[in-house]
Amino acid sequence: MYDTLAGQQIHRPDGVVLYAEFLTIHLQVDIIEGIKGVSKQTMEYSEAYKWDPNDAASLLLMRSRRAIYKELEKAYFKIGISPEQAGVFDQIATRGKATINDITHRLLREPHTILGLINRMEANGLIFKEKDPDNHSMITISLTEKGYDVYWQMLEIRNNMVKPTSVLADDEREQLEKLLQKILDASLDRLGKYIGNKDAQ
Repeated sequence: MYDTLAGQQIHRPDGVVLYAEFLTIHLQVDIIEGIKGVSKQTMEYSEAYKWDPNDAASLLLMRSRRAIYKELEKAYFKIGISPEQAGVFDQIATRGKATINDITHRLLREPHTILGLINRMEANGLIFKEKDPDNHSMITISLTEKGYDVYWQMLEIRNNMVKPTSVLADDEREQLEKLLQKILDASLDRLGKYIGNKDAQ
């Protein structure tokens, strides 16, 4: 870029004339000094920050979770539900009915978030709410006939999917489950009341 300016005169608006050779030298010096500054900053940053292998493992867990979520999202889109709604279906179908607290604990989401999810499912005719006959202050949630139809479609989709852990041998999968449960339990203990740990079930 600078060679094309060599030998040319550059006229500034204030009448001062600069020769390109002189200008080029200063531009090149500025660029070199800038590169030195960036290199120095990069060196100082890399020396100050040491990569923690725990960070690498955590990032891998988050990326794996996101990839699995995207697969489920794509599959369930065919029947008009989300992975979160699939979790609600599972919780209700396992016991026949569920409470907001049950679903909150299963999905590890805040109660107001779960309530919004439940309201949308109710509006779509997938579930219905009613007061618990033994505790009128508690609301239980059950599947409607339409909800059960969608649930069976969901199970069929899930059964035909390639499972993320199918790349593992049986002993590897069992070991992974134990390790993930250990990580989850420790995280829930640290979160405590913010999410709800094992004691809050």
